[in-house]
Amino acid sequence: MKNLLLGLVVLGTMLGASSTQAASGYVRGRMQFWQNQGNYCPNTRDCTGAVYTQAQFQTYQPVRNARVYVWSDQANAVIGQGATDLNGDYTISWYYAGTTPPTGVYVYWVPDHKDGRFYIRYSNGTYRWYPTGYFTLLNGTTSTSPQNIGTAAWGSSSYADEWANTYDGAELMWREGLNYFGVMQSNFTNVEIRGFANDMPGFNGECPTSCANGYSKRVQLDVGAAYAPQGRVMHEMGHIASYLAHPYSGTGGNGYCYPSTSNFPDKCQWWTLNTAEHGSAAFEEALATFLADSALYYPNAPAPHSCLASAAPCAPGQFNLETSSGSACASGENRWPLTAMRFLWDVYDSVDDQESVAEGAGNYWKMLNVMALYDNGTESLQISEPWNSNYSAIDNWDGRGSYSYRLNYFNKNGTSVYVPYSRNCSPP
Repeated sequence: MKNLLLGLVVLGTMLGASSTQAASGYVRGRMQFWQNQGNYCPNTRDCTGAVYTQAQFQTYQPVRNARVYVWSDQANAVIGQGATDLNGDYTISWYYAGTTPPTGVYVYWVPDHKDGRFYIRYSNGTYRWYPTGYFTLLNGTTSTSPQNIGTAAWGSSSYADEWANTYDGAELMWREGLNYFGVMQSNFTNVEIRGFANDMPGFNGECPTSCANGYSKRVQLDVGAAYAPQGRVMHEMGHIASYLAHPYSGTGGNGYCYPSTSNFPDKCQWWTLNTAEHGSAAFEEALATFLADSALYYPNAPAPHSCLASAAPCAPGQFNLETSSGSACASGENRWPLTAMRFLWDVYDSVDDQESVAEGAGNYWKMLNVMALYDNGTESLQISEPWNSNYSAIDNWDGRGSYSYRLNYFNKNGTSVYVPYSRNCSPP
């Protein structure tokens, strides 16, 4: 009997040893950055419907919807991961196989969207990361009673981190803009945003400023682009969205520099909001910029403003999208990218300016989705309309412009947008 009892004690001891609990718990905290981006709605303007106002400028703002990790030097590994929410808050579970929590622990976030919509990298492809200070993990904490490690913030009034600001502009573009299009939910994934350099690999020496390559899903941001989201990261994401809505073919460029004064007009890449361009170029730049504008202003905004690039409050060079020439158009105004933007805005908005479509804001989800409905090919109204059948050169410099968009909008959606088209100088 004594031997039997001793055996049971030994067995019990062995079972107890084998069921030793690993260390685990939860941590929570908040991530912030110093907001220094331009293109906000200033206090001097009616900012009804504005997403980004002057009150947010040069203040600490949340790092939203970014990936967050718990790292241990002792484990030499990530032991937990999660994401921030709209307030920059996160709660993450961690696990370590040892019986006590590992040492050398900190939390860090990276400028990767939590759902894989986009990620931001240095020009050489490596990534930026933002670690908190070291802290000691508490074992056994729960999701309802996590260990609070407080708020970590990056940047200040004397230094604003350009990568965190760029991430915020991109996150806003997705959350308040592209997120609403079904075709983007399906196609806008793993977009790489690189900065900051004037031309980088993959653009063949033809990108003196910021550029986008839809086929490779890559954006290049030039030096100084971090604080001008409307005309830089958001605009370039708009180009990616345009391509991903319905990939189009052609190697001849988009037809800038109207009239064609160069022997190689397809290589002329300079444009402004209020200079005449070929219809294909004007509409493409207008669409990319409009998508940025619609992420910054809701449809009820009475004074939505746009500017090509600015780290200031969008001045000088700002344009009110609700200000139209009506039918009294200046020479060449129908070819301005700004004119096409005002046409698109009046399809989108709900302001009673005698130009809006009757459906008002209900049209927004259709505006990029309609591009996905273009027929394939190079004929009239088709997605590769500007190019000839060999896709080697442009033969219709105004193809796939505002005119084609208006007709396709009606053909595919059954809704006429003729009024905003005609009231905004009838762009080609």
